[in-house]
Amino acid sequence: MAQQFTLDGDRAMIRALEALGSGPSVRRVLTPAVRAAMSPVNKAAKKNAKQLPKFGDVKRTGALAKSIGIDKTKKKTSEITFRVHARKGTKYAVPDPAIPGRLRIPFFYAHLVELGTRKMPARPFLGPAWESNRARAGSILITKTRENLPKEVARQRLKAGGKK
Repeated sequence: MAQQFTLDGDRAMIRALEALGSGPSVRRVLTPAVRAAMSPVNKAAKKNAKQLPKFGDVKRTGALAKSIGIDKTKKKTSEITFRVHARKGTKYAVPDPAIPGRLRIPFFYAHLVELGTRKMPARPFLGPAWESNRARAGSILITKTRENLPKEVARQRLKAGGKK
């Protein structure tokens, strides 16, 4: 479930971002701001995953909570996109207590826990993390953008002044 966040309301900041144009300048301002905004969502998702209700006789390993992290998605568009999700990789895996020699890799079952199956009820941990931190993420995004914008404007002025 992708959730989008639109920045509006602070006209001066939006005008300054538009004045930078598109490309590297805007990415240098917004990328750290978006990453910082997703941090509380990441922490809440990890906390929610640790507190999930037990289902059946499945032993808790904590691997799902350890695998949750923030990643920047690789798109060829001008969008700056980060996601909080269960990351791939065997470094997050734990031995499966039910089947000796087999590993449990959270990436392969995180969506089943979040959304449920026909045999298992949904036990969401990512959705509630986003919903409870949406306003906080927005305020962090605006604050960090306000911090980074003057630095980039000064960098652009210095760059333009150095070419003359």
